Amino acid sequence: MAFSNHLEALRSQDQGPPWAKKEREDATVRALEMAWPTETEEDWRYSVVDQLGLDSYSIGAANSYPTWQGLPPELTDLSRFSAVVRCAGGRVVASEGEMARELVIPIAEADGLSHVVFWGPEARDRFGVVGDAICYDPAILVVPQGMILEAPILVVHALEGRHSFVPTRTVVLAGASCRVEVVEVFVSAGEDSFGVSSTRVVAEEGAQVTYGGLQLLDERDRQVWQLRLEAGRNVSVSSFSVSLGGAYARLQTESYLKGPDSSADIGAAYLGSGEQVLDFRTNQLHCAPYTRSDLLFKGAVGGSARSVYTGLITVAKGAVGTDAFQTNRNLVLSEGASAYSVPNLDIEENDVRCSHASAVGPLDPDLVFYLESKGIEPAEVRRLLVEGFFSDGLERIPDLWLRQVARGLVSEKILKAVTA
Repeated sequence: MAFSNHLEALRSQDQGPPWAKKEREDATVRALEMAWPTETEEDWRYSVVDQLGLDSYSIGAANSYPTWQGLPPELTDLSRFSAVVRCAGGRVVASEGEMARELVIPIAEADGLSHVVFWGPEARDRFGVVGDAICYDPAILVVPQGMILEAPILVVHALEGRHSFVPTRTVVLAGASCRVEVVEVFVSAGEDSFGVSSTRVVAEEGAQVTYGGLQLLDERDRQVWQLRLEAGRNVSVSSFSVSLGGAYARLQTESYLKGPDSSADIGAAYLGSGEQVLDFRTNQLHCAPYTRSDLLFKGAVGGSARSVYTGLITVAKGAVGTDAFQTNRNLVLSEGASAYSVPNLDIEENDVRCSHASAVGPLDPDLVFYLESKGIEPAEVRRLLVEGFFSDGLERIPDLWLRQVARGLVSEKILKAVTA
């Protein structure tokens, strides 16, 4: 059955509260009228979206209770978290932990949150619109005003459904003056699934939010993931993503600083091996005075893998005093691998400070020669240098525990990348 026929079939299903059904119905109409994006579009340049055979996918559904398979051991200790949300096939199947009842909101009780649960006109391409159309049971987290959470919230998405589109959606609403850390993890069963994923973090005045995203998919899976961080007045947001899996994995990160004196620190580490394609697009949107953003994305590719990074700093009229930095560094570990890096600025205001930097290159041959001359094996030399390359990026993760988890995941993947 063609993908459009699957969408048509879903229109007759009466699932969820009426307000959500109406949002999905509107999105379905839009999705049926749209085409998939192509590599000729600027937002998809250098991608392989033309090669993905998107119309051949069906729409997945939850088949089982997700296990901890594919998760680092540190993430399987439930006592470490304020709440744990398990999702499979795009649906919440369990919420656990002593604060789960207070923090995790079922979609049937979330009618006042439709503006953040569904993207509506902000879902600019067909992936985003399809995400709205098949968004049945997202993970919705609401942290009340003034609440200080000492332990993080964990959300695990298991992609299930052979050769199926699987919607994953996480919404975090951080109330004024609260403090919260959210860790979101993507794992899969290696069924050639396609994750249509979105994560939206909305932080109200004075909130402090830490977000960690771990993409640990099987290398047969694909994902298009949109991460949007929205900061009100005097908000501090820190975000770090680790992307290691997927045959094709795209992460589009938007930091939307809409309140004055807000700040965002955005980081990512990514490693590709084999024939993986890892695709990153970022936009640091400064829409209010005296906002600050600092972005550092670092990646390495070996074998025949490819990475793509295009970044944009946008400073709107009126956003005086903006302070924005954007840095992308890439290591190419083999002759068959490649990396593209394209930073950009779009500034409509004076009295701002904005800069960008990018680099693509191999390991320093002098350092390689020096370490090998000391009797260190070539593979170990490459591993040490790649770990050193990622060290400053990983140090930016504010939570020591999450930093150690990320470091372990990156180190494990480095062994695969340097020997590819």
